[in-house]
Amino acid sequence: MSSESLLIDGPAGSLELLVEGSTSTPIAIGIICHPHPLFQGTMHNKVAYMLARSFKDANMITIRFNFRGVGKSEGVHDDGQGEVADVLAVMTWAHSRWPDLDFNLAGFSFGSYVALQTAQDGFSPEHIKLKSLITVAPPVGRWDFSKIKAPNMPWLTIQGLEDELVLIHDVKAWLEPFNEEVQLVEVPNADHFFHGQLTVLRDVVSAWLGGL
Repeated sequence: MSSESLLIDGPAGSLELLVEGSTSTPIAIGIICHPHPLFQGTMHNKVAYMLARSFKDANMITIRFNFRGVGKSEGVHDDGQGEVADVLAVMTWAHSRWPDLDFNLAGFSFGSYVALQTAQDGFSPEHIKLKSLITVAPPVGRWDFSKIKAPNMPWLTIQGLEDELVLIHDVKAWLEPFNEEVQLVEVPNADHFFHGQLTVLRDVVSAWLGGL
């Protein structure tokens, strides 16, 4: 596996990226959005790492990055709005480097909220194709999900049944109107950070990607 750390131009200054891929011909690009920056969330979070590993196992180039104000990324936290612009900047950069590859987008917790906004119709540039969306522990009840619609693509949501920060009842209630658009996987014995259940998370994501 190859790995490359770099800085690219973002809407609020430089954005710090970690790009990983295989030596074989990749089939797509996977972008991962990390949890809340104000609560120690970075691209090195274990759930974000496991999402990247699942994408790599599916022979994708993976891109983890730090939102504005995190690590070497410049700017300040923007409550999920400017962070969408960060994702779009990463996608635009990746598309210029690999113009023939489509994208898969994933996010954990706050990163799920950002990823969902990015996947709304009209957000991502028309020339960039999003193939799928994965949201892990979307923070329903902590952020305003009222205007978010089901994305027009295959969509997987993974929720731990012992999550102490995001309640499964709230997630299921929010997803109910989208039952035909989303696949929900509930993971027993999993808290918010999937301690002790990270391999289960990886297996769920890998199986779902394999069925696309």
